[in-house]
Amino acid sequence: IFNTTDDRVFASSSFTEADGVLAGFGRGGVLTDNAFLEVREATTRIRVDAQGQEGDEVLQVALNGDVIGVFTVPTERSTFFLETALPVAIEDLEIQFVNDDFDAETGFDRNLTVFNFQTIDLNTGDRVIAGTRELNVFGSGVFSPSEGIVDGFGRGDTLASNGFFRFT
Repeated sequence: IFNTTDDRVFASSSFTEADGVLAGFGRGGVLTDNAFLEVREATTRIRVDAQGQEGDEVLQVALNGDVIGVFTVPTERSTFFLETALPVAIEDLEIQFVNDDFDAETGFDRNLTVFNFQTIDLNTGDRVIAGTRELNVFGSGVFSPSEGIVDGFGRGDTLASNGFFRFT
C-alpha cells in the first residue's frame, strides 16, 4: 500500500496549495489534466544508442567502475535503457565494449558504434546527452580512418578494440 504523499509515488500533474499544478514525487492525490499516479523505485534512467558490426557485440554500462548493465548489440541501431534508484552524474558512467574479436581469414571483425549515451532524471525530466564524437567524450580503442585505433577526445564513435567511452 502506498500513500499518494509517499516520496516514491510520482504524480504526472497534481495540485497543492503551496505549489499549484506541477509534476513530481509525493505531491498528494489531487490530480489535474488527465494525470496519473505511479510508484517509481528508479530516479535515473540511462540511455545508450548503439549498433554492432557483427550483431553479437557486448556493451556494458559501468557506474563508478561497477557494471550495472550488459547488453548484446544487434547490427541495426538500437536503444538500450537502464534504471537505477541512485542519482547518476554522466561523468560517473563508462560505456564499455568487452568482447572484441578479429579473424583476418574469415573477415570477422567485431566493432561497436556508440552514437550517444545519456542520463535522464526521472524526478525533473532533465537530460544530459554525451555524443561520442564530441570533444568532451574520451574514447579508448576508437577507430579513425586516417590514424587506425587511437585513444583521445572526440576521436569518433566506433570502438574497434575492447575499450570505452567516458564523458569528462
